[in-house]
Amino acid sequence: MADKEPNFQMTFAFIDRQIDNNVIQQRLLDGYINGTAICKSAGKEMKHYLSNQTTKEYLFELSSEVGIPTSALIQIVRGGIPELQGTWVHPYVATHLAQWCGKFHTIPRDN
Repeated sequence: MADKEPNFQMTFAFIDRQIDNNVIQQRLLDGYINGTAICKSAGKEMKHYLSNQTTKEYLFELSSEVGIPTSALIQIVRGGIPELQGTWVHPYVATHLAQWCGKFHTIPRDN
């Protein structure tokens, strides 16, 4: 998982998505979604998702399929603006995460 500089997020525009009554931000440029916010909307913790063996296997398979290193599928942002901190995930990972959280039907699936 890649840790990003605090000002990294400032270079992106965001789309606000709604899951139930919670705002989930998605970066416009690369489509990465705030996984921490997805977990929070379901009362779950990102660290539990990341430590799950099924998640590790999924990330390995996804990495092989899309040609993106596993470490780049999940980006952890620390420091800077609190609202922009958290774990940002590739859109495919966001779908898997939403399934794990029981929120699959609410994740945006734009083309």
